[in-house]
Order: sequence, then structure tokens, then C-alpha cells
Amino acid sequence: MKPAKAHSSLSPKKVVFPFHYAPGKQLFQVIARISDKPGSLALLLNNLSAKLNLIGITTYALPDDTAMVVGFAASNSGKEKADALQDEILKSKAVIHAEVREGNDGLLVDTFHTGAVVGDQNYLLLRRDSLSRVFEEVVKIFGSGGDALLYKEGQEMGQEDAKTFINLFGSEHIAEQAAYLTSILTAEGFGVFEPDSSRKDALYGIRVSECFECAENKGIRKACNFLRGYLQAAGVVALGVELEAKETRCILRGDDECEFILSTASK
Repeated sequence: MKPAKAHSSLSPKKVVFPFHYAPGKQLFQVIARISDKPGSLALLLNNLSAKLNLIGITTYALPDDTAMVVGFAASNSGKEKADALQDEILKSKAVIHAEVREGNDGLLVDTFHTGAVVGDQNYLLLRRDSLSRVFEEVVKIFGSGGDALLYKEGQEMGQEDAKTFINLFGSEHIAEQAAYLTSILTAEGFGVFEPDSSRKDALYGIRVSECFECAENKGIRKACNFLRGYLQAAGVVALGVELEAKETRCILRGDDECEFILSTASK
């Protein structure tokens, strides 16, 4: 079954993470381990609703048939105490353990998580423009050698990520869903990826808006060599065939989006 396509009026949104700033608000982070049974989350949220206004929430299952709930919330009254809120939450039959941590002067930081994990890989959050600026300096210093270096490093990362996805999903599923799996790159912040099935001259066409590699543009670079290398190597690992990747349009060259095509490599 193919995944449902999102309604056209819903554009991709950035996740507000890992901190929240609301001057003048009393903010709390709620951390709870609950039983992974239907209705458990609703019981917890009902317990919170009278005193806290939920700003954002993350939930995920654990291997022992329990689940973690981590939420950011603002006090309705502005006079709540973390210890009292924690005791109130623990009264719920669905809650196994809970902690409530208060923010500081309208600033609330996720002090529970230490980064993100996908499969067995640890992720580091970086500012897009900062990384793009590093790429600018690489090409400024090394010229065409810098472009080649970025392409090679993109290949290395694409290859490793594709292997990770194969371990998670299986090689057959990867090959069947190769175009759809580019949405993972959108979720990870590489840009907004949209497979282009209209390309008849290639195996895959991919359009990218908000490309991270173009976040910093001082006119030094003319192409997204890192991303081109990433897509080429990931495609080779996922599909098991030799591929060539070309960038036919690029924001760095004044286009409104970047466009890549993956084709069978010429012999």
C-alpha cells in the first residue's frame, strides 16, 4: 500500500526543538514513562490539562511494553510548583515514573534528551547556514578541489545512510520505495524534496527547495556537490546499479529550486 499523499495545502513545517522561549511564561518539561496500552496517553493528558497548557509533545515506545512521553508545557496560572505537578501526574494509573522540570525566566530547554537517534545512528543538530558557510570556505580555499572534496564526502555519507536504511527496512523495501524515501531527507532538514516522475530521461528526478547547501550563498559555489554525491551514492547502494547524478538546476546559480536527475551510468 502506498502512503497517503499529504493535502496540498499542508506545506512542510520546521520542528521547534530542542528549546522553547516564551518571555513571561512559567514553563515546564514533563517527562513520564507510561504503560504502552490504549488510553494511557489520554489519562496522562487529562491529568495535565487543568494546570498546564501543552506546547509540544514527543512520544515513543520502549522495548519493555512501556512508552516515553516528553512534553513542553506552560502553566495556566503561572504559580505551579514542579514537585506538586509531578505528584499529581504520578496519581494516574497509567504513569509508571514521572519527572517535572521547570524552565528559567521563560526559557525551557529539553534537559532529558541528548540528541536524536535513527536506528543505531546518533544525530547532531547543526544550523543549516553554518554548515553551508563551511562549504563556502572549503571551495574558497581549495577551488575545484573543494568541490571534488564535497562531492566525495557527500558520497561517503549517502552510502552510509543508505546502508543504515537497508538495515532498518530491508533491501527489497528500499528499492521499491526509493523515491518516497527521499522524504526522510526532508524530515532531517536537508531541504524539501519532491520526486519528479515526469522525467523520462532518467531513473529518478528530484526537485529540492530550501536546500541546506544553498543556505549561504556568496557566489563562490555554483552547484550542490555534496548533495549530488549523497544522492548518487545512496542510489547505488539502494538500487544495486551504477548511477550518475547531475544537478540540472541550482539555487546557487539563481534558479528557484535545485533539481537532480539520477541515470544509469554510461559504460
